[in-house]
Amino acid sequence: MNHDQDHGAEVADEGGTPLAGGDAEWSALMFLMSRIGRVNELFLAEVQEGLVRTSSRGHAEAECFVLMSLLVNGPSCWLSPTTLSAYSLQTPGGMTKTLGRLEASGLVRRRLDKTDRRALHVGLTPKGLRLSQKLFNQTVAHYAHAFGAFSPDDRHQMAKTLRTMLTALEKATGKESTEHWVKVE
Repeated sequence: MNHDQDHGAEVADEGGTPLAGGDAEWSALMFLMSRIGRVNELFLAEVQEGLVRTSSRGHAEAECFVLMSLLVNGPSCWLSPTTLSAYSLQTPGGMTKTLGRLEASGLVRRRLDKTDRRALHVGLTPKGLRLSQKLFNQTVAHYAHAFGAFSPDDRHQMAKTLRTMLTALEKATGKESTEHWVKVE
């Protein structure tokens, strides 16, 4: 099977003229991935703006990611800052600051690992759980609005394709795999 064949993808300039050079499919993939990433960031920022309006203090994207990560792993889940850093693609120093802000807001708490007193784990407080659930529900509602016209089978196929693409990008960049976090059968 030739994976380099062109299947009719095209990238064009502002006037609609196809761009010269390079494989059109690779150019289209590069553009679409970049555009999806950026539009999704803006999409999620809208969800987070809703939280800013309903809380006494806004929460940065990194803070929302940590809250959601803890929630989707189960309300009683405790994760290490190292794990949270790996999944959020945030530096350990940045994660320390993020966790400090969340802890100061009463949304997470840290505790020593019961088996290794040198290790630290982070979990949601009741207040953090409530906010995380609200953030999760608002996010799901926004995605449901955006993708609601697609059938459940189409959405499942999109999720499978995105999982495959993310796995490939994680491998290509040497980032820790998130396959065990989000499986799409």
